Amino acid sequence: MDNRIGTTWRGGIFVVDPAGSVFRRLCTASLSMPLWQATGGVGQMETIGPDLAIVAAYGAPVWSVVTDIASRVRAMILATRPTDDEAARALVAGAVGYVDANLPLETLRRAIHGTLQGEIAYPRRVLAAVFSVESGRASYSAKARALTPRQRQVVGLIVHGATDKQIARELGIATTTAQKHVANLLHRLEVPNRAAAAGIFASSRSLGMG
Repeated sequence: MDNRIGTTWRGGIFVVDPAGSVFRRLCTASLSMPLWQATGGVGQMETIGPDLAIVAAYGAPVWSVVTDIASRVRAMILATRPTDDEAARALVAGAVGYVDANLPLETLRRAIHGTLQGEIAYPRRVLAAVFSVESGRASYSAKARALTPRQRQVVGLIVHGATDKQIARELGIATTTAQKHVANLLHRLEVPNRAAAAGIFASSRSLGMG
């Protein structure tokens, strides 16, 4: 484990990058928060309690690691050789973003800060493709049509990156009520997280980085 910012920090961004190239690039991105590099496993992530975990992918990611991390903390992938197929798999795995690691530093910084604020970072074409297929007996589009008017309002705000507090403010309700609406929405759509819920509506929204 290597913390390039300071040994007394907790939180910040946990970067799974044994090779170190992506981590070094992030160190130059002026993210204004601590960066922690994991050169081995992710065992110390729970101790640090990061706000975001970034998995550096120089080829295909280790999907079991991505899924494990995404189940515990907001997670995104920075890929040096990105593909739409891997981006789609990242979305299904629960990652909040899949971004080309070679993008300009300002674009990377915006994407990372956006995910920290509840947004998602995926190419629009990938979001549309992932959720245009059927899942089991009911298609995602059918599930979307079954949403209540309030749930439609909530998912519309999620698509635009709104946090629970922003949803509450926009709808004139308490934050705890907004959180319940989001939880009910995810249950109704049978998806694991906000990123997946937003993806269902990507084909009719201007969202993402593609």
